[in-house]
Amino acid sequence: MYFAEIVNGVVGYVGGGEDYTILPPNCFEIMTVDAVRPGMIHDNGYFREPSAVEVNAPYLSAFRADRAKFFADTSWVRERHADKIAMIIDDTVEYDLWLKYWQTLRDIPQHLNFDPKHITWPTQPE
Repeated sequence: MYFAEIVNGVVGYVGGGEDYTILPPNCFEIMTVDAVRPGMIHDNGYFREPSAVEVNAPYLSAFRADRAKFFADTSWVRERHADKIAMIIDDTVEYDLWLKYWQTLRDIPQHLNFDPKHITWPTQPE
């Protein structure tokens, strides 16, 4: 008997060939090891290749978390700008650089060749 170990709906290991009376935990019996490979999706009793969206989902999630951290880590700039406006201090040139930086962060996923596995982050203004 051959089996595929399934973790969160994804094939993690394919093995077997010996006689098992009980399948290992999280495993499904399969007919042949040729048709099932690690990384495939177990979906309603069938095995299929993951879509590009499924492959990139963890990387996209990490990208969003990193980008949110960049925004959170620079929120002090907005507060400082508000204080300067209240004190009638003109910091328009410096603040415009930050606005462009934040917009660049927002625009990263719209780039034609966006790959959440390989991000080139913009440089923060000084």
